[in-house]
Amino acid sequence: MASPPPPRPVAREGEGGGTGTTGTATPGTGTGTGTGTGKGKGTEDVDLFRDTPVRYLGYANEVGEAFGPVVPKVVRPSYVLAFGYVFADTADKAYGAFKARASTAEIVRVATDCLLWQTLASVLVPGAIINVAANNTARLVQGMQSLPPVARKWTPTIVGLGLIPFIIHPIDTGIDYVFDNTIRRVWLAEDEPNKKDP
Repeated sequence: MASPPPPRPVAREGEGGGTGTTGTATPGTGTGTGTGTGKGKGTEDVDLFRDTPVRYLGYANEVGEAFGPVVPKVVRPSYVLAFGYVFADTADKAYGAFKARASTAEIVRVATDCLLWQTLASVLVPGAIINVAANNTARLVQGMQSLPPVARKWTPTIVGLGLIPFIIHPIDTGIDYVFDNTIRRVWLAEDEPNKKDP
């Protein structure tokens, strides 16, 4: 399954070329709004949840939804896997902010940004799209008696799986745009008074 550059709701020390060891950031850019100086990503600083095959667990529910019309029992476990990935990544980013000696408020922001962004972009929105596409396709092909039974059975799954590579990037970009213009903007405004203090 094709995958876009791993989303990075927060910038961490050792990632990206921008500024900010903690705080909010645009997924995929590695630039943050926190304090500190960003460092280039070295070969030894690999994010388990963003730079390895573990990242694909975030798409588990999309695969589950694609197989839903054929094997309904796989849908719920696929969401368990996907949300497990989301919670694990959130804990990892919060711990990274803690190790960077971020304030409690900054740690909460990092965790909140990661949790909400991943929940929407990796699980809920794409899962809903694949669910609608697969189930509507299933209803459509069931009325096509000219198709072989095997085709009627598996076409919804093929359609669902085929959509995944095409919806990931637009969803990531869309959720990121919403966050950049809502909660991340609020957090930037809250940081401004602190930046002005000597």
